[in-house]
Amino acid sequence: MAMVSEAVSYNVVAAAEALVPQIRAARDEIERERRLPDDLVQAMAQAGLFQLHLPRSMGGPECDPLTAFRAIETLSAAEGAVGWCAMISSVIALFVSRVSTEVAANMLGQPPDLRMAGSVRPEGETRAVDGGYRVRGRWNFASGINHANWLFCSCKVMEANGPQLTPEGLPVVRVLLVPKADVTMIDTWSVVGMRGTGSHDFVVDDVFVPQERTFTLLDPVPESDILYHPRMIMVSSGTTTSGTALGLARGAIDTFCAMAADTASTMSTSPLRDRALVQTRVAEAEAIVSGARAYIMSAVRAAWEAVES
Repeated sequence: MAMVSEAVSYNVVAAAEALVPQIRAARDEIERERRLPDDLVQAMAQAGLFQLHLPRSMGGPECDPLTAFRAIETLSAAEGAVGWCAMISSVIALFVSRVSTEVAANMLGQPPDLRMAGSVRPEGETRAVDGGYRVRGRWNFASGINHANWLFCSCKVMEANGPQLTPEGLPVVRVLLVPKADVTMIDTWSVVGMRGTGSHDFVVDDVFVPQERTFTLLDPVPESDILYHPRMIMVSSGTTTSGTALGLARGAIDTFCAMAADTASTMSTSPLRDRALVQTRVAEAEAIVSGARAYIMSAVRAAWEAVES
């Protein structure tokens, strides 16, 4: 099975591994500033780590789900917020495949630079006008908005008498790609964990978006690769997302094992690593994480082969 994309000069897993020392050195700054440092963002962007699923036709890596999983897992094990931001942007890149290659080139340049934030929740409203749409709304949990250059804005399509409805009676939802310069970030992300994701709110106030930078998630995808097949696209996005969770778990186990080598307690001078109960709990955690990882590898491979055939 040829799951790894044949394109390009991207080696995203090796790039993620090479960035681990820089990520670890920046962890205190990431926690303090609630965002990724600019130099780390630049290094990740140059390696294609914010656009893992961007089509090869647009100059992207077009990573298959398991390659993207491994890259995100590596980043997340070093620092969860880094892996999360790379995952969010890369998953959104799957859906950017619905615009034409010409539009993508105008948006992203060559080589492409796509750093996405936004929301699939239709928390905004949009109205059709000549040549496109006008959009307004407020969205929350826009992870990575500090370093993003484009925002993914899901909106209900409004008409004179209210939202446009599908034949099933549900609101019609349209996605609009809005440049970062046209949005206002609202600082809302004061949290305990994953502070570095910078998952703030943002507001768009009556901005015009041309028709060619809009689409619905039901639109046909011009890309022919399996990655963008209707029966694979949600598998691909879910696989990349799971890389964050399992990377975080791997980082936690590795950190604990390093601490246990020379950490005792008030009740005993014996290092934690030499205690049977600790060894048992670590083994159980290892089995859970390794088992989940093996399941993902097997299930995603089977799904890919089914769609391929």
